[in-house]
Amino acid sequence: MTQYRLYCKCGESNAVRIQQAGETVRCRGCGHDMIIPTLRNLRKLSPVEVRNGPTVKGWTPLQGWLFALGVLIVIVSIGFIFYFQIERRKLNLDKPSAAAMTRYYGDLSQIGLLDAWELWTWFEKAPLDRRGTPMYLVHRDRDALLKNIMLAFGGFGLAGLICVVIALASGRKWRNQ
Repeated sequence: MTQYRLYCKCGESNAVRIQQAGETVRCRGCGHDMIIPTLRNLRKLSPVEVRNGPTVKGWTPLQGWLFALGVLIVIVSIGFIFYFQIERRKLNLDKPSAAAMTRYYGDLSQIGLLDAWELWTWFEKAPLDRRGTPMYLVHRDRDALLKNIMLAFGGFGLAGLICVVIALASGRKWRNQ
């Protein structure tokens, strides 16, 4: 809505709207009654810039980069966390039965022929890695490693989220100035 400056005798500038043409208003400075000119004469006055609320300024390049980098870090971190969680589910962490473990760690000179045959078939079927370590132990070590990697990516994701929050919070602060 267009407004115009109407100056009083005291020198105070008063903003008046087109709809007020021909009316009387009171000066904000001295309280003197002023008659607003007709529409034709009102348009000869200097216009007033009217602000309809806070001005919205764009983000600075730093804010934009901080926001984009933060979002990228969060997305990549979430992706890696999901990937490593799927990898952890593929691991077999079940420990072999107690009987097989006692045979494995027990004194081999004290077992009979039938027990030796069962132990041999168990070892033959038991999943071992190339160094002869039972796979469930290898999987437990890998599981611990994957948990630590997921924790690290969780920290990166939190750092990215902090970048996003800083970009958004600083944007609001700078827009209102």
